[in-house]
Amino acid sequence: LSWVSFWLDLEAIPARVSLGVLTVLTLNTHGSHIQSQLPKVSYIKAIDVWIVSSLIFVFAALLEFAYVNVLARRGDKEIVSTQIFKIPVEAKALSQTKGKPSRNVTVGGPAPSRTRARKVDKISRILFPTAFLVFNMAYWVFYTQF
Repeated sequence: LSWVSFWLDLEAIPARVSLGVLTVLTLNTHGSHIQSQLPKVSYIKAIDVWIVSSLIFVFAALLEFAYVNVLARRGDKEIVSTQIFKIPVEAKALSQTKGKPSRNVTVGGPAPSRTRARKVDKISRILFPTAFLVFNMAYWVFYTQF
């Protein structure tokens, strides 16, 4: 469920946070319910490994969101700073071309940090499920042998 946030827009901050927190709470409730049904033992059970590993994946998704959010905000600052500094350049270009706009003057475009944030999201869409699949294969191979 926490991986759905990788497909959400960078601006959908409440939705992304809600998905992460909801997933953590669901795993916590599920783990507590399972622990209450099992006998108390001094060793680590397979379900303990499963729940802790799942929580690690969810927290990693939340950390990915935090990183992407920082990149997106940095991109917003880059856009504002480029707009501020390009205005005098455009005015100078207009005065040099006798009032006609120059064809070489460009304004805007995506900020490099925002582009990087989107790229991190796209990589995470593949990386997280692949890592979880690898974990699943190792988990089931290890625990079905005993």
